[in-house]
Amino acid sequence: QVAQSSAPHKPILGVLVVGETARADHFSLNGYNRPTNHWLAGDGVESFGAVTSCGTSTAYSVPCMFSLESGDDYDPDEAEYEYNVLDVLAKAGIDVSWIDANSGCKAVCRRVSTIDLNGEDNRSGANHVFDEDLVPYLEAVGAPGSEDVLLVMHMLGSHGPSYSERYPNSFALFEPACTNPAPQECSPQEVVNAYDNTIAYTDYVLHRLIEELRQRQDDYDTFLVYVSDHGESLGENGIYLHGWPNAIAPHEQKGVPMITWFSDRFLSDHSLTHSAIASRSAQEVSHDVLSHSLLGLFNVNTSVYDAALDVFRPSTVAKDFAGSRL
Repeated sequence: QVAQSSAPHKPILGVLVVGETARADHFSLNGYNRPTNHWLAGDGVESFGAVTSCGTSTAYSVPCMFSLESGDDYDPDEAEYEYNVLDVLAKAGIDVSWIDANSGCKAVCRRVSTIDLNGEDNRSGANHVFDEDLVPYLEAVGAPGSEDVLLVMHMLGSHGPSYSERYPNSFALFEPACTNPAPQECSPQEVVNAYDNTIAYTDYVLHRLIEELRQRQDDYDTFLVYVSDHGESLGENGIYLHGWPNAIAPHEQKGVPMITWFSDRFLSDHSLTHSAIASRSAQEVSHDVLSHSLLGLFNVNTSVYDAALDVFRPSTVAKDFAGSRL
């Protein structure tokens, strides 16, 4: 049984941004000593600074982070035959769309509406997508209907090894930046400069999405959640890129950012407060929280919801969990 609760609120317009290859320790919101979050610093966001990814590659982490199983129990072969959280949300009546600026949803979006920006004509770059091409799809959301709306936006983010191709020239804030597709051929500082430029550009794109959600507050209860799929090695101990086995992967490949923003009306309608979210943002969590937190945000009543893994839950919600298969 899957259904939304009947609690009164405005229609919900939520944006879930799936980041790519972003490291939590390169976000100034988390104490990094470079201004990589100039825009978000003024947006009233909460940053979860101690989040561990399911895995170290997009192909593994993206299906895992949308699974209803814990990371420890996740099995890619079994996941092919199980509902993921997007299926549950859609079954509950939420209008779910996946908008991809990256390399696809790894089968997570196969039963929901999907748009691939790599095949679209409205790209900012001459030969490729930039992440700000995601913003018009939020701008195009019309007046509220009978359904709540979730847009899942899959960023190109900080995808290596050609970091310098992930942002427009106007976001080359840290110079000189490595432009070589073999980062080991650049100096350590050039690699970090190029990578930090990608984080600064992600910061700007998230800010633009939040600004658009602010403009919809009269019509919708609005929120944004951003979380990266995995991290990246930038030459520490001679290691570059990502994809190491979980058991031996360095922290740089698994420590990911998670950032949240909620309209004031969303918080009041859903019995949440900034202080409660801020207190939870200091806790160590993993990708395990994503699916159950989304179910909670949309008030979905289902046996697969685990309140203990909902970082936005009102304190009165009781735990109720069971597995789900197709």
